[in-house]
Amino acid sequence: MADSEVTGIPPALDLGRHLRKVARMAIPAAVIAAIAFGITAWVLASAPAEYKATLTAQIDAQTPAVASEAYIYQMTAPYMALTASDAVQQGVADRVGNGWTPADVPSHVTVELAKSPLLLTVSATADSPETALNAATAMVSELDTKARVQRVKEIALTLAAPQAEVKRLTSQLNSLPNASPEREIVQDQLTAATNQVNQIRAGGINGLSVLSTPAASEIPRAGASIWVIALFVAVIVWILAVEALVWGRSRWGRTVNQAWAERISQRERMTLERCRNVWPDLPIAAASAVGAAINDGRSVVAVLSPATDPVPMNRPITQISTRDAEWEYQLSPAAVVLFVVAEGETGRPQIADIAHAVSTIGSTTFMILQPKGSGLRNSVADATQSEDVPEEWPGAPALTAENRL
Repeated sequence: MADSEVTGIPPALDLGRHLRKVARMAIPAAVIAAIAFGITAWVLASAPAEYKATLTAQIDAQTPAVASEAYIYQMTAPYMALTASDAVQQGVADRVGNGWTPADVPSHVTVELAKSPLLLTVSATADSPETALNAATAMVSELDTKARVQRVKEIALTLAAPQAEVKRLTSQLNSLPNASPEREIVQDQLTAATNQVNQIRAGGINGLSVLSTPAASEIPRAGASIWVIALFVAVIVWILAVEALVWGRSRWGRTVNQAWAERISQRERMTLERCRNVWPDLPIAAASAVGAAINDGRSVVAVLSPATDPVPMNRPITQISTRDAEWEYQLSPAAVVLFVVAEGETGRPQIADIAHAVSTIGSTTFMILQPKGSGLRNSVADATQSEDVPEEWPGAPALTAENRL
């Protein structure tokens, strides 16, 4: 026999019992979840659609590629910096039209570094696939145009000093006589300056081009599918609803039910048993505890809720009806206490108070819950007129004139 059956202390966590509670509330919770699914799908379907176009742009480098982070940064940094520039955002807004302003561009168009070197991922969202594709393409075009202009300015600025030096050395070389010993020195300086100019020009001007452009019909809606989101919401609502129903079923209402009995029995550290007719069908755990107590000459008390009636029995068990106004004065310490409650009877607060009082008088306490339609009040006649009352319980002593009630 488990320790919880002997001591009357239920386990701290009974997963199986909780799952049974969940199973009883699964269908009502499913109805609530289905309603949440429908509402979510309707709201999402009614919301303005948003489409997302994604392009991959390639940097057309004019210098040989080098497998280094410094080289990749040198190639991509100008484009990433220009993405946030006012000139590019204004250009994208002008190309897209449809009422777009430069302030709309950052919230609708993003540029990110792709995993492969020299590739950029450009994404744009809009209320139509055509506008989204147009916005992504406009960003690539603007970045390419503005980067070329910026690069031309950089090259011109970088060439200014070397070109001036080439011009000065050329003039100096032309002014020297052919036989002058300085002519060779100036010629070497002019060659070096010319090489510097050629090296700067060799860097060239990089370009940015789109590798492939999807058709507008291939552009998906932004975010997850409506049905996926609705299903996710329905699952979450089902979990919350079933737990709320399980919790509320044991706390709301006026009548005694299984969930309420489980909560009260756990709170009062009773072992909850369920049986149709208490005395003929007493569960084995309770029957064994009663039999052992009688064998040892210890007292056994049965406290009956207001909806249950005492019945004749062939065992030395004291029955106390709580319909008696002075029932509390009849309570006395006992080895085993059976608190009999009828499912469906009203007056939860009163029965909870009785359970608390009963839990203080027994070292081993059971709450016996009778299903609807099988309460002792309905079975008194059967118990007194039939042979269903057992002559022997497990562990009980033989009947004698001294212990027969």
